[in-house]
Amino acid sequence: GMVIGGTCPVTITNNTIQELNASAQNTNLTTELCAVSGINILNTGSGHVISGNIISGLRSAPGGAFATSVYGIGIDATGSGGTISKNKMSDFTNTSTDPTSNIFGTTNVNGSSWEFSNNQVSITNSPNTNNLDIEGMHDETGTAANYYFNSVYIGGSAASGSRNSYAFNRTATTTVDVKN
Repeated sequence: GMVIGGTCPVTITNNTIQELNASAQNTNLTTELCAVSGINILNTGSGHVISGNIISGLRSAPGGAFATSVYGIGIDATGSGGTISKNKMSDFTNTSTDPTSNIFGTTNVNGSSWEFSNNQVSITNSPNTNNLDIEGMHDETGTAANYYFNSVYIGGSAASGSRNSYAFNRTATTTVDVKN
């Protein structure tokens, strides 16, 4: 996928990122060190535009109980901001048997001022039935964020376990604006 560092605003539009397969046994669940990601923003600038991208077929197959993550679009850049819109994310899988593993369509870990609008996320982890956390949109920043008119589908089934699935999951307590 793409990893974007630096401090200047970036525009990432109309790209197709597909069929990225990793057998990495990376046990760090942060965005910059996850097993597989489509677009990963580490850039601390503001005014970014991430739009019209198609991200599909991201696959993590670590071969056992390794805590791995698959992210469509990840943000891990303090002070960063911009717009993430009209992106399509689908067909992500993670075969890890570690129950802390996950799949996120989007994840905002340290961004400061982002708007997510009109994105489409579809995740099933099919044909796998392992126990992992599946989230269409994940936000754990302590700053304001806006989520407008996004469409999320979460499907599939786990053979056992108690992990959750969410269309939208925000773990911080600051202001967020969600409209659909």
